[in-house]
Amino acid sequence: MSFFQVQVDRIAGIRVLSLTGGMIGSHSVDEVATLLARDATLVWVDVPECSDQAVTLLTDVLKCHPLAVRDCMQRNRVPRVRIYPHQQLLILHGPERGPSSHVHYLALDQIIGEKYVVTVPGPINPTVPIDVALRETDGVRKRIEAGRLRPDSPYELSYAITSALTHRLKAFIEDLTRDVWDLERRVTGGHMGNPEEFLEELFGAWHGLLAVRMMGALGAEVLGRVAALEARIPVDERPLIADATDQMNRIRNLADGEREYGALLDLRHEHHRQRHHPRHPVGRGALDHGWRGPSAAAGGKGPHGGTGLTVVLAPGHHGPHAAEGHPSHRRSGGRSGALRQRLLS
Repeated sequence: MSFFQVQVDRIAGIRVLSLTGGMIGSHSVDEVATLLARDATLVWVDVPECSDQAVTLLTDVLKCHPLAVRDCMQRNRVPRVRIYPHQQLLILHGPERGPSSHVHYLALDQIIGEKYVVTVPGPINPTVPIDVALRETDGVRKRIEAGRLRPDSPYELSYAITSALTHRLKAFIEDLTRDVWDLERRVTGGHMGNPEEFLEELFGAWHGLLAVRMMGALGAEVLGRVAALEARIPVDERPLIADATDQMNRIRNLADGEREYGALLDLRHEHHRQRHHPRHPVGRGALDHGWRGPSAAAGGKGPHGGTGLTVVLAPGHHGPHAAEGHPSHRRSGGRSGALRQRLLS
Protein backbone atom coordinates (compact mmCIF):
# COMPACT_ATOMS: atom_id res chain seq x y z
CA MET A 1 0.00 0.00 0.00
CA SER A 2 1.42 3.41 -0.96
CA PHE A 3 1.73 6.50 1.23
CA PHE A 4 -1.10 8.10 -0.74
CA GLN A 5 -3.50 5.19 -0.24
CA VAL A 6 -2.88 5.18 3.51
CA GLN A 7 -3.42 8.93 3.69
CA VAL A 8 -6.83 8.88 2.05
CA ASP A 9 -8.48 7.09 4.96
CA ARG A 10 -7.03 9.47 7.55
CA ILE A 11 -7.81 12.90 6.15
CA ALA A 12 -10.86 15.13 6.35
CA GLY A 13 -12.27 17.12 3.45
CA ILE A 14 -11.26 20.44 1.92
CA ARG A 15 -11.96 23.47 4.11
CA VAL A 16 -12.83 26.85 2.59
CA LEU A 17 -12.79 30.13 4.53
CA SER A 18 -13.65 33.61 3.29
CA LEU A 19 -12.59 36.84 4.96
CA THR A 20 -14.38 40.03 3.99
CA GLY A 21 -13.64 42.97 6.24
CA GLY A 22 -14.41 41.72 9.73
CA MET A 23 -16.65 38.91 8.50
CA ILE A 24 -15.54 35.25 8.39
CA GLY A 25 -17.40 32.56 6.47
CA SER A 26 -17.09 28.82 6.06
CA HIS A 27 -18.07 27.44 2.67
CA SER A 28 -18.29 24.35 0.52
CA VAL A 29 -15.95 23.66 -2.36
CA ASP A 30 -18.73 24.45 -4.83
CA GLU A 31 -18.80 28.07 -3.62
CA VAL A 32 -15.14 28.87 -4.34
CA ALA A 33 -15.76 30.28 -7.84
CA THR A 34 -18.46 32.63 -6.48
CA LEU A 35 -16.20 33.75 -3.62
CA LEU A 36 -13.39 34.63 -6.04
CA ALA A 37 -15.78 36.93 -7.93
CA ARG A 38 -16.53 38.99 -4.81
CA ASP A 39 -14.77 42.27 -4.23
CA ALA A 40 -12.40 42.67 -1.26
CA THR A 41 -12.71 39.00 -0.30
CA LEU A 42 -9.78 36.82 0.72
CA VAL A 43 -10.30 33.08 0.17
CA TRP A 44 -8.35 30.40 2.00
CA VAL A 45 -8.58 26.87 0.59
CA ASP A 46 -7.04 24.38 3.02
CA VAL A 47 -6.50 21.06 1.24
CA PRO A 48 -5.52 18.24 3.64
CA GLU A 49 -4.56 15.97 0.72
CA CYS A 50 -4.47 16.22 -3.06
CA SER A 51 -7.47 14.06 -3.93
CA ASP A 52 -9.12 14.08 -7.37
CA GLN A 53 -11.55 16.69 -6.06
CA ALA A 54 -8.66 18.88 -4.92
CA VAL A 55 -6.86 18.56 -8.26
CA THR A 56 -10.04 19.57 -10.10
CA LEU A 57 -10.47 22.57 -7.80
CA LEU A 58 -6.86 23.70 -8.24
CA THR A 59 -6.89 23.22 -11.99
CA ASP A 60 -10.36 24.28 -13.16
CA VAL A 61 -11.47 26.83 -10.56
CA LEU A 62 -8.32 28.39 -9.12
CA LYS A 63 -6.45 28.08 -12.44
CA CYS A 64 -3.26 26.93 -10.75
CA HIS A 65 -0.26 26.24 -12.95
CA PRO A 66 0.07 22.52 -13.86
CA LEU A 67 3.56 22.38 -12.33
CA ALA A 68 2.23 23.83 -9.08
CA VAL A 69 -0.51 21.20 -8.99
CA ARG A 70 2.04 18.48 -9.71
CA ASP A 71 4.30 19.68 -6.86
CA CYS A 72 1.36 19.65 -4.45
CA MET A 73 0.66 16.03 -5.34
CA GLN A 74 4.18 14.71 -4.87
CA ARG A 75 6.70 14.56 -2.06
CA ASN A 76 9.10 17.52 -2.20
CA ARG A 77 12.35 16.85 -0.40
CA VAL A 78 13.80 20.32 -0.95
CA PRO A 79 12.10 23.68 -0.21
CA ARG A 80 11.42 25.71 -3.31
CA VAL A 81 9.57 28.64 -4.80
CA ARG A 82 8.03 28.78 -8.26
CA ILE A 83 6.89 32.07 -9.74
CA TYR A 84 3.98 32.08 -12.18
CA PRO A 85 2.13 35.00 -13.83
CA HIS A 86 -0.70 35.22 -11.28
CA GLN A 87 0.49 33.05 -8.38
CA GLN A 88 3.50 31.74 -6.49
CA LEU A 89 4.18 28.28 -5.12
CA LEU A 90 6.09 28.23 -1.83
CA ILE A 91 7.23 24.95 -0.27
CA LEU A 92 8.78 24.89 3.21
CA HIS A 93 9.60 22.08 5.65
CA GLY A 94 8.88 21.48 9.31
CA PRO A 95 10.32 18.74 11.57
CA GLU A 96 8.82 15.89 13.54
CA ARG A 97 10.89 13.52 15.67
CA GLY A 98 10.78 9.84 14.85
CA PRO A 99 12.37 6.72 16.34
CA SER A 100 16.14 6.13 16.43
CA SER A 101 17.09 9.82 15.97
CA HIS A 102 15.10 10.03 12.73
CA VAL A 103 13.66 13.41 11.77
CA HIS A 104 10.60 13.50 9.52
CA TYR A 105 10.59 16.33 6.97
CA LEU A 106 6.99 17.57 6.70
CA ALA A 107 6.39 19.73 3.64
CA LEU A 108 3.88 22.58 3.75
CA ASP A 109 2.92 23.85 0.28
CA GLN A 110 1.35 27.26 -0.24
CA ILE A 111 -0.05 28.62 -3.49
CA ILE A 112 -0.37 32.37 -3.12
CA GLY A 113 -2.73 33.97 -5.64
CA GLU A 114 -4.07 37.48 -6.09
CA LYS A 115 -7.21 36.79 -4.03
CA TYR A 116 -6.57 33.45 -2.37
CA VAL A 117 -4.16 31.16 -0.56
CA VAL A 118 -4.12 27.39 -0.98
CA THR A 119 -2.37 25.26 1.66
CA VAL A 120 -1.49 21.61 1.07
CA PRO A 121 0.63 19.40 3.36
CA GLY A 122 2.96 17.18 1.38
CA PRO A 123 2.53 13.39 1.49
CA ILE A 124 3.81 12.08 4.81
CA ASN A 125 5.04 8.81 6.26
CA PRO A 126 2.06 6.67 7.37
CA THR A 127 3.58 6.46 10.87
CA VAL A 128 3.17 10.23 11.33
CA PRO A 129 -0.29 11.26 12.65
CA ILE A 130 -2.11 13.45 10.15
CA ASP A 131 -2.84 16.10 12.79
CA VAL A 132 0.93 16.71 12.98
CA ALA A 133 1.02 17.67 9.29
CA LEU A 134 -1.99 19.98 9.79
CA ARG A 135 -0.71 21.61 12.98
CA GLU A 136 0.23 24.99 11.48
CA THR A 137 -2.85 25.46 9.32
CA ASP A 138 -5.18 24.27 12.09
CA GLY A 139 -3.57 26.71 14.52
CA VAL A 140 -3.92 29.66 12.15
CA ARG A 141 -7.51 28.78 11.30
CA LYS A 142 -8.44 28.62 15.00
CA ARG A 143 -6.90 32.05 15.57
CA ILE A 144 -8.96 33.46 12.70
CA GLU A 145 -12.17 31.86 13.93
CA ALA A 146 -11.52 33.16 17.45
CA GLY A 147 -11.02 36.69 16.14
CA ARG A 148 -7.35 36.91 17.18
CA LEU A 149 -6.12 37.15 13.59
CA ARG A 150 -7.59 39.12 10.70
CA PRO A 151 -5.44 38.83 7.55
CA ASP A 152 -6.52 41.25 4.83
CA SER A 153 -4.41 39.92 1.96
CA PRO A 154 -2.96 36.64 0.68
CA TYR A 155 0.51 37.70 1.84
CA GLU A 156 -0.72 38.42 5.36
CA LEU A 157 -2.31 34.97 5.55
CA SER A 158 0.79 33.30 4.13
CA TYR A 159 2.94 35.22 6.60
CA ALA A 160 0.82 33.95 9.53
CA ILE A 161 1.16 30.36 8.31
CA THR A 162 4.91 30.67 7.74
CA SER A 163 5.36 32.24 11.18
CA ALA A 164 3.50 29.30 12.72
CA LEU A 165 6.00 27.01 11.00
CA THR A 166 8.97 28.94 12.40
CA HIS A 167 7.43 28.59 15.88
CA ARG A 168 7.47 24.84 15.38
CA LEU A 169 11.13 25.00 14.33
CA LYS A 170 11.98 26.99 17.47
CA ALA A 171 10.11 24.51 19.66
CA PHE A 172 12.04 21.68 18.02
CA ILE A 173 15.35 23.40 18.86
CA GLU A 174 14.12 23.89 22.45
CA ASP A 175 13.40 20.16 22.79
CA LEU A 176 16.83 19.23 21.43
CA THR A 177 18.53 21.75 23.71
CA ARG A 178 16.82 20.11 26.69
CA ASP A 179 18.37 16.81 25.58
CA VAL A 180 21.82 18.40 25.27
CA TRP A 181 21.55 19.93 28.75
CA ASP A 182 20.64 16.54 30.16
CA LEU A 183 23.72 15.05 28.51
CA GLU A 184 25.83 17.84 29.99
CA ARG A 185 24.56 17.10 33.49
CA ARG A 186 25.55 13.48 33.04
CA VAL A 187 29.05 14.45 31.86
CA THR A 188 29.70 16.98 34.63
CA GLY A 189 28.23 14.65 37.25
CA GLY A 190 30.31 11.72 36.07
CA HIS A 191 27.23 9.57 35.37
CA MET A 192 27.45 9.04 31.63
CA GLY A 193 26.87 5.31 31.75
CA ASN A 194 27.74 3.34 28.66
CA PRO A 195 29.98 5.57 26.47
CA GLU A 196 28.59 4.26 23.21
CA GLU A 197 25.00 4.78 24.30
CA PHE A 198 25.98 8.29 25.36
CA LEU A 199 27.39 8.90 21.87
CA GLU A 200 24.19 7.59 20.30
CA GLU A 201 22.16 10.11 22.30
CA LEU A 202 24.59 12.90 21.45
CA PHE A 203 24.40 11.97 17.78
CA GLY A 204 20.59 12.09 17.93
CA ALA A 205 20.62 15.63 19.30
CA TRP A 206 23.30 16.74 16.84
CA HIS A 207 21.47 15.16 13.90
CA GLY A 208 18.22 16.88 14.87
CA LEU A 209 19.95 20.26 15.11
CA LEU A 210 21.53 19.71 11.71
CA ALA A 211 18.13 18.87 10.20
CA VAL A 212 16.38 21.94 11.63
CA ARG A 213 19.36 24.08 10.66
CA MET A 214 18.95 22.98 7.05
CA MET A 215 15.22 23.69 7.15
CA GLY A 216 15.88 27.23 8.34
CA ALA A 217 18.72 27.88 5.90
CA LEU A 218 16.86 26.59 2.83
CA GLY A 219 13.64 28.27 3.95
CA ALA A 220 15.48 31.59 4.12
CA GLU A 221 16.85 31.01 0.63
CA VAL A 222 13.45 30.47 -1.00
CA LEU A 223 11.84 33.33 0.92
CA GLY A 224 14.75 35.52 -0.11
CA ARG A 225 13.93 34.68 -3.71
CA VAL A 226 10.35 35.89 -3.15
CA ALA A 227 11.64 39.08 -1.52
CA ALA A 228 13.87 39.75 -4.51
CA LEU A 229 10.83 39.93 -6.82
CA GLU A 230 9.85 43.41 -5.69
CA ALA A 231 7.87 44.17 -8.84
CA ARG A 232 5.55 41.25 -8.07
CA ILE A 233 4.90 42.12 -4.43
CA PRO A 234 2.82 45.12 -3.24
CA VAL A 235 4.90 47.66 -1.34
CA ASP A 236 2.88 47.19 1.85
CA GLU A 237 3.52 43.43 1.81
CA ARG A 238 7.31 43.50 1.39
CA PRO A 239 8.09 43.89 5.11
CA LEU A 240 6.19 40.64 5.75
CA ILE A 241 8.40 38.71 3.31
CA ALA A 242 11.52 40.32 4.79
CA ASP A 243 10.48 39.37 8.33
CA ALA A 244 9.65 35.77 7.34
CA THR A 245 13.10 35.51 5.75
CA ASP A 246 14.69 36.90 8.91
CA GLN A 247 12.80 34.36 11.05
CA MET A 248 14.23 31.49 8.99
CA ASN A 249 17.74 32.93 9.20
CA ARG A 250 17.39 33.11 12.98
CA ILE A 251 16.35 29.46 13.07
CA ARG A 252 19.57 28.60 11.25
CA ASN A 253 21.65 30.70 13.67
CA LEU A 254 19.97 29.20 16.76
CA ALA A 255 20.63 25.68 15.52
CA ASP A 256 24.25 26.54 14.71
CA GLY A 257 24.78 27.86 18.24
CA GLU A 258 23.36 24.73 19.85
CA ARG A 259 25.44 22.51 17.56
CA GLU A 260 28.59 24.28 18.70
CA TYR A 261 27.53 23.67 22.30
CA GLY A 262 27.02 20.01 21.45
CA ALA A 263 30.53 19.85 19.99
CA LEU A 264 31.96 21.32 23.21
CA LEU A 265 30.04 18.72 25.18
CA ASP A 266 31.55 16.01 22.99
CA LEU A 267 35.06 17.29 23.72
CA ARG A 268 34.27 17.33 27.44
CA HIS A 269 33.01 13.77 27.20
CA GLU A 270 36.26 12.75 25.49
CA HIS A 271 38.32 14.47 28.19
CA HIS A 272 36.32 12.66 30.88
CA ARG A 273 36.77 9.34 29.10
CA GLN A 274 40.54 9.79 28.68
CA ARG A 275 40.87 10.77 32.33
CA HIS A 276 38.85 7.95 33.83
CA HIS A 277 39.17 5.24 31.17
CA PRO A 278 42.48 5.91 29.39
CA ARG A 279 42.64 2.46 27.84
CA HIS A 280 39.10 2.35 26.52
CA PRO A 281 39.44 2.88 22.73
CA VAL A 282 36.06 4.39 21.86
CA GLY A 283 37.44 6.79 19.25
CA ARG A 284 36.85 10.45 19.94
CA GLY A 285 33.12 10.79 20.16
CA ALA A 286 30.39 11.35 17.63
CA LEU A 287 31.47 14.87 16.74
CA ASP A 288 35.24 14.51 17.33
CA HIS A 289 38.01 17.07 17.58
CA GLY A 290 37.65 17.84 13.90
CA TRP A 291 34.53 19.93 14.54
CA ARG A 292 34.55 23.35 12.94
CA GLY A 293 31.92 25.89 13.87
CA PRO A 294 30.51 28.80 11.82
CA SER A 295 33.79 30.72 12.18
CA ALA A 296 35.76 28.04 10.34
CA ALA A 297 37.69 28.86 7.22
CA ALA A 298 35.82 28.65 3.95
CA GLY A 299 37.37 25.30 3.23
CA GLY A 300 35.71 23.88 6.33
CA LYS A 301 32.18 24.71 5.24
CA GLY A 302 29.78 22.07 4.06
CA PRO A 303 26.90 22.27 1.55
CA HIS A 304 24.55 25.26 1.66
CA GLY A 305 27.12 27.27 3.64
CA GLY A 306 26.90 24.90 6.61
CA THR A 307 29.59 24.17 9.10
CA GLY A 308 32.08 21.49 8.20
CA LEU A 309 32.61 18.23 10.04
CA THR A 310 35.88 16.34 10.09
CA VAL A 311 36.08 13.03 11.92
CA VAL A 312 39.49 12.24 13.44
CA LEU A 313 40.01 8.79 14.83
CA ALA A 314 41.86 8.23 18.06
CA PRO A 315 45.58 7.44 17.80
CA GLY A 316 46.14 3.86 16.81
CA HIS A 317 42.48 3.39 15.84
CA HIS A 318 41.97 3.49 12.09
CA GLY A 319 38.38 2.42 11.75
CA PRO A 320 36.13 -0.47 12.71
CA HIS A 321 38.16 -3.05 10.79
CA ALA A 322 41.70 -1.88 11.65
CA ALA A 323 42.35 -4.00 14.72
CA GLU A 324 39.87 -6.84 14.50
CA GLY A 325 42.30 -9.15 16.24
CA HIS A 326 41.94 -7.27 19.51
CA PRO A 327 38.68 -7.99 21.34
CA SER A 328 38.37 -4.53 22.89
CA HIS A 329 38.84 -2.92 19.47
CA ARG A 330 36.15 -5.14 18.04
CA ARG A 331 33.74 -4.10 20.77
CA SER A 332 34.35 -0.37 20.37
CA GLY A 333 34.78 -0.30 16.63
CA GLY A 334 31.26 -1.57 15.92
CA ARG A 335 28.74 1.03 17.03
CA SER A 336 31.24 3.90 17.24
CA GLY A 337 32.42 3.13 13.73
CA ALA A 338 28.82 2.98 12.58
CA LEU A 339 28.25 6.41 14.13
CA ARG A 340 31.13 7.85 12.18
CA GLN A 341 29.82 6.30 8.99
CA ARG A 342 26.36 7.80 9.65
CA LEU A 343 27.87 11.23 10.20
CA LEU A 344 29.88 11.05 7.00
CA SER A 345 27.15 9.54 4.82
